[in-house]
Amino acid sequence: LLVPHSETPRRSGTVNIDPPSTSVTTITQPTRAAVSLEQTPGHRYNLDTMAKMHVFISWSGKRSRAVAEALKKYLPMIVNDLEPWLSTKDIDKGSRSTEEIATALVDARAGIICLTPNNLKEPWILFEAGAIAKTVREKPLACTLLIGLEIPDVSGPLAQFQATKPTKPDLLQMVMALNKAL
Repeated sequence: LLVPHSETPRRSGTVNIDPPSTSVTTITQPTRAAVSLEQTPGHRYNLDTMAKMHVFISWSGKRSRAVAEALKKYLPMIVNDLEPWLSTKDIDKGSRSTEEIATALVDARAGIICLTPNNLKEPWILFEAGAIAKTVREKPLACTLLIGLEIPDVSGPLAQFQATKPTKPDLLQMVMALNKAL
């Protein structure tokens, strides 16, 4: 993608795209916003209103919480159009947590369910996984992340989702699936 140097896309504010100039900058990892900028020269784009994809991260227990917090921190660094939602970080003290969770589930376009041997049958895990599968408007993307588990360990409703192991190739494939869903 080539954009006039003085008009290099930013993550916030507005960008004016004028007819091509002689000075250009190459963007090697375009965001969705950057890709759309070259489509209409002379148009003014407000990058603040370009939506990110909400990803609900479900967890239960210390081990899955630690993994969920790492996902919350690192996913936007890998794909900057992802906005992970994590109850421990995104629910303000004093607010009604069940309402906040319900709203986050409705807003989510994908979900990552952090599964461990200790939380496989936890009601909240099952509830949130089911809600992700039901409330996602388009093709549901509910990624089960198996922490200390193998694929045969997962049964029932959670077994219907393509599982991800915490290996580099599997995590990369999950991130690529999330990126593709943007």
